[in-house]
Amino acid sequence: MFSRDRLTNNITRIIRITLYLVVLCLLVLFGSYNNPTITLAMCDADPIKYDNAFLEIGNEITVKTIYPDSFIVHQNGKLYKVVGRSKNLIPNQFISLKANYHRDGWLELVDYHVSEKRRVKIWVSVLPVFIVLIIFFKQFRFSFKNFYFKRV
Repeated sequence: MFSRDRLTNNITRIIRITLYLVVLCLLVLFGSYNNPTITLAMCDADPIKYDNAFLEIGNEITVKTIYPDSFIVHQNGKLYKVVGRSKNLIPNQFISLKANYHRDGWLELVDYHVSEKRRVKIWVSVLPVFIVLIIFFKQFRFSFKNFYFKRV
């Protein structure tokens, strides 16, 4: 069908890379239009539109203050009041939160999960990536002339 030389030439390689990037961009656009994630920033920008919207927030939510019937969380430099019973929460703890947003700027608690030792888990999971990259780049170098990695 095609010769091996034709498939490995630079033009074909550039076209394939470009095609993969276009497909990746289309998948991202498809996901954002068909299943948009509602964020606290979106709710703050247009509170009336997102009144009583369900949010799943899993990144960088920190508990600041705890009250008997509510607690205050911090995300993206802002404080939010979360109304609902909270057991076993302590200040400066990371949590994942499921809540309903209300146009007055407070959240109604649906569920939460305490992220124990979150920072440690992140660094432990990133460490193998660095190790593999170091080993890879000791063995290979990228050639811009041919658009692929060559063994050193």
